[in-house]
Amino acid sequence: MPRSKALEGWAKRNRKMFKRPTGEQLSIVREINERFLGLTDKDREGEQADPFVVALVLEARRRDLFESYVVVTMERLRGERVRIPLVCQHYGIECIDVMQFLEREGWEF
Repeated sequence: MPRSKALEGWAKRNRKMFKRPTGEQLSIVREINERFLGLTDKDREGEQADPFVVALVLEARRRDLFESYVVVTMERLRGERVRIPLVCQHYGIECIDVMQFLEREGWEF
């Protein structure tokens, strides 16, 4: 089964984990999409998660829900290419990759 189909199946089986975006999150997503053209693919149908990931952090930070926020992604900062790390950098959000996350959490294999 292709990875996207497997992920789609998992998401459908675990619907309760997912919440509808708040009005504030949707407003932040619009701001991100206007500021960072190229973060999402305009030709692709449906919602794309990247701006929502950042919007969740920005909303939580505005509400002061936690002391710190970190976005974990497999994307890397590469020049001016518009990806999650570039957007996080703009908003002052720490962004690390999965290996950095595992090391930080003390996971050993």
